[in-house]
Amino acid sequence: MTNVTLPRLLDLTKALANGIRLRILGVLASCPELCVGQVAAVFDMARSTASEHLSDLRRVGLLTERRDGRFVYYSLAEEEAARTWLRVVLADLEADRLTAEDRALAARIRALPHDLVCELGRGALAHEPDATGLAGTGCGSGAARGAAARPAATPAATPAETAGEGELALTGPPASPGKA
Repeated sequence: MTNVTLPRLLDLTKALANGIRLRILGVLASCPELCVGQVAAVFDMARSTASEHLSDLRRVGLLTERRDGRFVYYSLAEEEAARTWLRVVLADLEADRLTAEDRALAARIRALPHDLVCELGRGALAHEPDATGLAGTGCGSGAARGAAARPAATPAATPAETAGEGELALTGPPASPGKA
């Protein structure tokens, strides 16, 4: 990402013009690294879709990858040009409620056995230990994990679970007819 020309700048801004990719960056800012399966579980998407998003961010220099056997792990790039862009993006994401929910979910997922997450995706959350179980070792484990913990099969979904890609769900009573 050293020589930023107009075509590279266009590719970079296109990569950042996607809500899910921005949310992935927000999660990776709170974790040292995540594999494709963990990202897929956090955002409840197919591994192929998660892999495409991660590859797009790596291609423009915002992420680096590390291979370990059959797993590919992604983390934020350390190169100064990438860090400059990431500082701007992450500063805006810091106060975002949806980013906070994503980070809490990522902490819960990282605390689960890696193979289980990669096999079951978000369904692996059904295997979370209760409050008296073993503590997780993932990013944000401990207090953040306890605060974010809720049963995997909760009848009422959170706004992050009901919203579309990069959208927030509106909650509350319906508006009365004739009132704005």
